[in-house]
Amino acid sequence: LKKGENIFKFNSNVKQKIKENTYIETVNIKRKLPGTVMISVEERTVKYQINLINSYVYIDKNGYILENSAEKKDVPVIVGLSIKEDEMMNEKRLKTEDLEKMNDIIKIIDAAKAINIDNLITEINTEDKDNYVLYLESKSKKINIGDTSNLTNKMLYVQKILENEEGRSGTAFVNGDLSTGFKPYFREE
Repeated sequence: LKKGENIFKFNSNVKQKIKENTYIETVNIKRKLPGTVMISVEERTVKYQINLINSYVYIDKNGYILENSAEKKDVPVIVGLSIKEDEMMNEKRLKTEDLEKMNDIIKIIDAAKAINIDNLITEINTEDKDNYVLYLESKSKKINIGDTSNLTNKMLYVQKILENEEGRSGTAFVNGDLSTGFKPYFREE
């Protein structure tokens, strides 16, 4: 857009130009007579990061690749995605297999919010879809959460383990089938 330009003469590629910024999710352009153009945008926010050799790739909750940066953000690191390092520089979004894992991560984070530990999760390992692993660095704990079944019950066990094992480092195992009598446990390391 140029100052003084007829507001009816600019074309729709203005919207596309704005959306080239990976942080922009939606763009709305309205004309307000006599000579005002109102542009409103909705931004994507960094929810997770992927650790590369010398940098981090920020992604949003929907798997859109936002930026590559040397700075580590205060959001969980995701490990075990199938996307390759060189692909991240050319792609705008994670692939289908990784998007399925992202959906599982969202379920896990939502369940973790219920017991107020979502902000303590520093890393999520997704290498095994049947056994997601959460790292709580500040608590010196690793949690084998299993798959996304029975997350509410699993998180209640996690909460109890965190309370009972405060100050001790180790691994919590809540990755068994609770319906068949599996009892979650903690192993100090």
